[in-house]
Amino acid sequence: MDNNLNNIPGNDGTPVNDGSAPVNGDTPADNSYTPAGNSSAPADNSYTPAGNSYTPAGNSSAPADNSYTPAGNSYIPAGNGGEMNNAGATAGNADYTGAANTAGTSDYTGAANNGGILSGYVMNADPGYTQSFAQGNPDGSDPQQSKKKSKVLPIVLGAVGVVVVAAVVLGVVFRGVLANSWARMTKSPEEYTRYVLEKNLLNNDVLWKGYEDSYKQVADLKGMKISGETRLELSKDVINMIEDAYTDYQNNRYSFGGYSGYKYYDAYMEYVEDQWDKDNYDYLDYDEWEKTYDPSDSDDGGAPAIQLGSLSDIALIYEVERDEDAMRGMQALQLSDKEYLLTLNEIYDSDKHELYLQMPEINKDYAKLELEDIADADELDELDNVLFGSDMKAVMMDPKTAKSVTDRYFEILVSRIDDVEEKKDTFEAAGEEQKCVALKFTVDEDLIRETGIELCETMSDDDEIRRYFSDYVKNYLPTEDADDMWEEMADQLKQAAEDLEDADIDTGFECTLYVDNLGQIIGVKMLDDKEENGFLCGYVVKKGKLNFELSCTVEDEEVVNLEGIGKLTKSGVTADFDLTIRVQGLKKKITFALENMTTKGGVFTMDLNQFYKLAQLAGAVDDDIDDYAKLIKDATLRIEYHSDNKKVDGSIGILNDGDKVAAISWKTEVANSGGIEMPSSKECEKITDEDEMVEYLLDSDLDVFVDKLEELGLPQEAADDLREEFEDLEYYY
Repeated sequence: MDNNLNNIPGNDGTPVNDGSAPVNGDTPADNSYTPAGNSSAPADNSYTPAGNSYTPAGNSSAPADNSYTPAGNSYIPAGNGGEMNNAGATAGNADYTGAANTAGTSDYTGAANNGGILSGYVMNADPGYTQSFAQGNPDGSDPQQSKKKSKVLPIVLGAVGVVVVAAVVLGVVFRGVLANSWARMTKSPEEYTRYVLEKNLLNNDVLWKGYEDSYKQVADLKGMKISGETRLELSKDVINMIEDAYTDYQNNRYSFGGYSGYKYYDAYMEYVEDQWDKDNYDYLDYDEWEKTYDPSDSDDGGAPAIQLGSLSDIALIYEVERDEDAMRGMQALQLSDKEYLLTLNEIYDSDKHELYLQMPEINKDYAKLELEDIADADELDELDNVLFGSDMKAVMMDPKTAKSVTDRYFEILVSRIDDVEEKKDTFEAAGEEQKCVALKFTVDEDLIRETGIELCETMSDDDEIRRYFSDYVKNYLPTEDADDMWEEMADQLKQAAEDLEDADIDTGFECTLYVDNLGQIIGVKMLDDKEENGFLCGYVVKKGKLNFELSCTVEDEEVVNLEGIGKLTKSGVTADFDLTIRVQGLKKKITFALENMTTKGGVFTMDLNQFYKLAQLAGAVDDDIDDYAKLIKDATLRIEYHSDNKKVDGSIGILNDGDKVAAISWKTEVANSGGIEMPSSKECEKITDEDEMVEYLLDSDLDVFVDKLEELGLPQEAADDLREEFEDLEYYY
C-alpha cells in the first residue's frame, strides 16, 4: 500500500489513465470517470472532482445515510444529525480525518492516509482504487448493498456524548476541588492560608446573604406594616401551682430579718394603723399581738385565694405601620383567646407634631396631644429623626459599604500571617476521621501589636467609616456635632496606635486550620504558648453522616466537650449531642438534639429529666419543692424557630407526653401598608397638661375594665381595691 500523498490519482495535477477512464479530450461513457477540467458532462453517479471537492452526481439534495457531502470544508453524516467543522484545514480544503491539510487538496484516505473507518466506509489509499464514493460504481452496481450497514459511528458519537456530559458533570461537582488544588499548587503556604480564610469567612455567600436580607427588612420601613404576637400558654397544673404558691406566700409572710411567718399580716397591719396616732406609738409587736388575735372574730382567715385560670392563654398583639409622615401603633392584651382585654392605639403626625392615643374598650375618643406645647423644637427634631429620618440605614451599613469595609480590615488581619507550616494530616471529630491539609501558624505579640497599630491608624483615616459615623450621629444624636465627634474619635484611635508601640503584650497562641479538598475549613484548633489552655472545634461529613466536636481545655483539663452525631441533608442538620462539663472534679453530662437546623431555623429538644436527677443528686430537691419539680421530671424542652424574608415565628415550650406544660411563642409578619388615616376633630379630646389627661381618664368607663378582670377570675377583693384606687384618683383631681 502506497502511503505517499502524491501517488493518489489527481494529486499531482496529472490525469491518470488506469484503463477505466479516458484521458484528456475523450468522451467518457456513462458511469465513467471524468476528471476536473474536461468539458464532458459526467453521467449520473459519476465522480467529478472540482475545486478539490467531490459531489455525488445526481444526488445534490441529500446523500444517502452515512455518505459524505463535503460542503464548505465540512462533512455531515446524513441521518446521524451531527455536524463537524474542519477547523484544521489550512489551505481551504477538507481532510475528512480532522487533520490539517497543508497540500491544498483533499485527502480521501482517512486517518494518516493509511485508510480509516468513518461513517461505515473503508477508504484505501491504493492508487489503483478508483471506485466512486457515490451511491454507485462506474458499472452501475452499489458496492454497499452487499454489506451490512456499520454501527460504528453511532457508537462513537454516543461514546463522545457520554464523555462530554460526564466531563461537564464532573466539572461542576469537582470545580471546588480543582480550584482548591490549583490554589495549593500555585500559592505559598502563607498565600494559601489567606486564600482559605477569605473563601470561608470573607466571601461566605451564606453570611452575606443573611446580612443583605436583614438590611432589606429593616433599612426602610416606609410603606410597610409589621404585625405579630407574643403568647404565653400555661397548663392547669402550672396554674394550680402558681395559685398555691401565692396563697402560701400570703399566709406565711416573712419579715426581712427572717423571723417566723406573719400568718395574719393584713389584720396586724390594720391594728398598727389604728394604733398609729396614739401617744408614743404604743402598739404590740407581731408575736405578742398574734397571741391576742382571734381569727373567728374577723373574716380575715389569711390571704384570699386567687383564680388564674384566665392566664392559661395570654397574648400581646401588636402592629406597627408607617408612611412618609405618619406612624401608627397598636398593642392589645388578650386573655384566654377571647376579645381584647385592653387595647392601646397610637397615631403620630410628624408634619403637625400631633399624637393621638386611644383605649377603645373604655373610651372611643382619642386623646389628642399637641407636642409643640409639651416639647421644645430640638426634642421634636430628635423624635422625627428617630422615627422618620434615615430609618435603620443609619444603624446598619448598606451591603456594598459593609463589604468594602470588611474586605479592607480583613486584609489587615490576615496579611501578616507568616511562617505557615503546611502538611497533610487527619482531623478527627466525635470518633470519625477525615484526611485533610493542616495549616499551622503562630499569632505572637509582634503580630498582635503590628496588626492593632495598622487597624487603629487605618480606621482613623477611613472615609467610609467616617460617613457611616456621621450619618448615625445626625440621625440619632441630632443635637451633637458629627464632625467634632468624629475628630475626637479619630484622635483616640491615633493615640491607641501610639500606645500599642510600647505596650507589653504577654500573650500569643498557635492556630491550626484543617482544610478539606474543597478548601472548606472543617476544623480549628488553638493552643496557648504553654499548650495548657486550648480550644478545638470541627466536623467531619462522610456520605451524609455528620460528626461534630467542640472542646475547651483549661490547665490541661478538658472542662467542656460537646459531641454530635447525625446526618446532613438539604433540609439541614439533624443530630444528637452529648455535652460533658467538668467542674471542680465533678463530671456532668447533658444530652440534646437538633432537627433540620439551618441558618433559617430548626428545632432544638432536650430531656429535662436529666436536670431533675442532677438536682436530686445535689440534694436540691426537698419535700417542699418536689411537687413543683415533678412538673419537669418527664418533660422535654423544645425550642423551634423559622424565618424567611417576610415571616418569623418561634416558640420555647416544656412538653410532657406531647402536652404543653408551659410555652411562649412569637410570630412576626411584614406586609405593605394600607395607609394611615388621622382621627377627625369630633373623635378627639385635646390634651394640653396633666390635669386634662386625668380628666380624659376619668371620663372613661373604668368600671368596664374592672368588670372584665372580674370575669376573667380577678378576686372580688382585688377588684374592689382597684375600683377604690380609681375613686381616689377622681377625688384628688
